[in-house]
Amino acid sequence: MSEVTLTAVDPTPDDVQYLEDRIYEFNASATGIGDGEWLAFFVREGDRIVAGICGNTWRGCTQIVLMTFSFQAPAFYEKHDFEVVATIDDHPSGHRNVLMRKRLVPI
Repeated sequence: MSEVTLTAVDPTPDDVQYLEDRIYEFNASATGIGDGEWLAFFVREGDRIVAGICGNTWRGCTQIVLMTFSFQAPAFYEKHDFEVVATIDDHPSGHRNVLMRKRLVPI
C-alpha cells in the first residue's frame, strides 16, 4: 500500500469546489438523487449583503435542514417554525452548533 501524507494548506476556491463536486458525486451515487440545484436567498441594503442563506435543493423537497451557531440565527429560525434536531455544545468554544429542520407541506 502506498504512503499517504496529510498536510494542512490554505485551499484555493478551485480546491474547495473540487472537493464539493466529488462529495456531491459520491452522495448522488449513494442516494440515487442527482438533480440537486443551488439555492440562495440574500437580504441586501443597497449593494451590501447583510444576511443570507445558501445550499442545495432536490426535486420533491419535503424538508429544509440547516446548521447555524448559537451566536447566529437559531431564534430567527425557531420563530419561522424550524425545530432543533441536535446540538453540539462547545463548538465553537463557548457556543453551540445547532442542527435545525422545517418540514415542508406539499403544494
